[in-house]
Amino acid sequence: MTKADMNPDVSGVRARSARPSSRATGAQPRDNQREEGHALLHPERESRPWLFGADALRDDPLTRYRIAAVTHVSPTWSYLVAFHLGSEARPTDQEKVLLASFLQQYKDVHYRPSTRERMERLPLDVDGTANGVVFHKWAQDDWGYRRRLHEAGHPFSVTPPALRGSPHDDGIPGPLSLPALMDRIHGSGPESDPSPRWREWKATHPEAFVS
Repeated sequence: MTKADMNPDVSGVRARSARPSSRATGAQPRDNQREEGHALLHPERESRPWLFGADALRDDPLTRYRIAAVTHVSPTWSYLVAFHLGSEARPTDQEKVLLASFLQQYKDVHYRPSTRERMERLPLDVDGTANGVVFHKWAQDDWGYRRRLHEAGHPFSVTPPALRGSPHDDGIPGPLSLPALMDRIHGSGPESDPSPRWREWKATHPEAFVS
């Protein structure tokens, strides 16, 4: 399998899905196959070969939310949104809904319906042209993230707990809850407010952003 196979371009005219082809992946996703927030479920695909190998775990509960449960901080496939299984803590049920909503908002903003339809023929959302996000959780209300193309500094943009207050505390100050971290991601700078688009999304999706 080539690198292009693992990082398909689905963003525009040259959009394509990772192998197998759409003919092999079967039925189109249906709106009535949604469950638990924004999770897209395709039960008929559970018996099909898992394309992602050990890069993301098929049987992890996050997979049902289309969140890649990845085994490495820098996964091979270009997932839009992933959770690092090396985290010290797991997402709560409400945090799973938050992650799914974060993914949904990204797709609503960046992809045309026809492109999303092709993307969602796979059990996880993959786009080789996107600078996807890998989330990491250290403890309750203590989250970090990294961009797919991140190469320098701490593995995650938020300073890890063990380094806070040390000479190496040069990342985003923590701890940050998951909603606060998402606000940070959607800001234009360290001290900036989240974008109007993100604030509108939160206001119209109270099922995810409960206080």
